Amino acid sequence: AAMPSQTEVAAPRQDRSRSPRNGRAEQQKVAAVAPQVDDELLDGHSAEDIFKNPSNRVGYTYDDIICLPGHINFGVHDVCLDSHVTKKIKLRVPIVSSPMDTVTESKMAIAMALEGGLGVIHTNMPCEAQAAEVSKVKKYRSGFIMDPVCIKPTTTLSDLEAMRRKCGYTGFAVTEDGNMGSRLMGLVTKRD
Repeated sequence: AAMPSQTEVAAPRQDRSRSPRNGRAEQQKVAAVAPQVDDELLDGHSAEDIFKNPSNRVGYTYDDIICLPGHINFGVHDVCLDSHVTKKIKLRVPIVSSPMDTVTESKMAIAMALEGGLGVIHTNMPCEAQAAEVSKVKKYRSGFIMDPVCIKPTTTLSDLEAMRRKCGYTGFAVTEDGNMGSRLMGLVTKRD
């Protein structure tokens, strides 16, 4: 078989792009939306054409999309980023974290959920560990300490101060035997 020539191997960028070009009609359509942009910059598609046109469902990379600067004539409160992942699952922010072991475990998934996105727990761990990570995310409640440290009524102030430094908590539940689940006797806080 013959080897391809250098020109056949290195195709120009526009030939490798996955986005179709419609020429001057598309430039005029974009110009109507953003009249302050120079005509020489209008050689692509509008955001509406890329994201809302059902016949234009293709995959894009970072190299395929350039956001041009320009004036907007609407307020921030008019912007809605709600997106459907499935028919029943809607995200407030269309951001999904990568299911990589160096990226998403329970802490990242919780942070993503708090911001309105979705964290996908990676599968590079035993099934039990993966289920435990998912369980941590599902049990999380914003503002609640999920694993509080309890102390006994006989705990000394020096022990309490050592626990504050070790755990980072400023408040502790005082229970009958110092264990979670036993009768609550009171609370010790930083203000006490």
